[in-house]
Amino acid sequence: MDLALRGSFEPHSAAPARLHPIVLVTGGSRGIGLALARGFAARGYNIFIVARNGEQLRAAASDIETEFGVLVRHAACDLAEPNGADAIVAKLAGAGVYADILVNCAGVAVAGDFIGNDARRAHATLALNVKAATDLMYACLPGMVARRRGGVLNVASLAGMMPMPFCALYGATKSYLIALSRAVATEVAGSGVNVSVLAPGFVDTDFFARNLETDRRSTALLPALSTEAVAHTAINGFLAGQTVITPGVLGTLCRLGTMLLPYGVLAPFVGRAVRTLSRDAWRDGERGPERGVAQGGTLKESRQAEAF
Repeated sequence: MDLALRGSFEPHSAAPARLHPIVLVTGGSRGIGLALARGFAARGYNIFIVARNGEQLRAAASDIETEFGVLVRHAACDLAEPNGADAIVAKLAGAGVYADILVNCAGVAVAGDFIGNDARRAHATLALNVKAATDLMYACLPGMVARRRGGVLNVASLAGMMPMPFCALYGATKSYLIALSRAVATEVAGSGVNVSVLAPGFVDTDFFARNLETDRRSTALLPALSTEAVAHTAINGFLAGQTVITPGVLGTLCRLGTMLLPYGVLAPFVGRAVRTLSRDAWRDGERGPERGVAQGGTLKESRQAEAF
């Protein structure tokens, strides 16, 4: 794992005995994660961002530091790997910092019918969306409670509030984050620590291209929020102690709809919508995410929407 220290912070051998608070953001090199890192930096917080792509990570850290004048560190790491979260926590200590606020934003999706999912991709999805987020909460929350400050902001999705045929594993991992966040928020109530979960709908990123093999025609008409708008709402809600945060009027309406519509109506509707958006992945009635990726050489260059 590669770690780059920025600003005036010194290597571990010369690190001061007193640790400094930071906002730890996973998936912080692009999309919602980057917008959240920038949003906290704009409020004067020092930042530690984690992602897999070292080049994007370095560029993001440099831009944040230059624009907002805060201290930024970054670690290139695949949190889906065994002990990935433990390695990040060790790097924090080595850098002389601790997570005053943890933002679990790193996540992936597996599209297609559940029984047709590639087992390795499914396990990687669980490792990142569930295990890594949980491990980081276990590592960071006790210190927050002891200090009586800070908190956790988990990034889930409206998909976690509804049945998700043909994207079942992804929806289930986001349901887990919502349920965990709600329960732990109750457990730490009164301790000075906030636990919140962000559940946006469609967000203007390349998530569909990377995970559901869609094209621009499938997503161009979606009422997507900007990452900046989502981050603004999320940070304000988190700092205000809001437990479940659903940005935008459409997000709020969708959340209400999931509570009011019967499962028998909602599940087929969502299933048809997911298959329509991901039609390249099931062309001619076949599930083929690998084929969809191969055909999608220009997809990542398109303006896409993210369903976190």
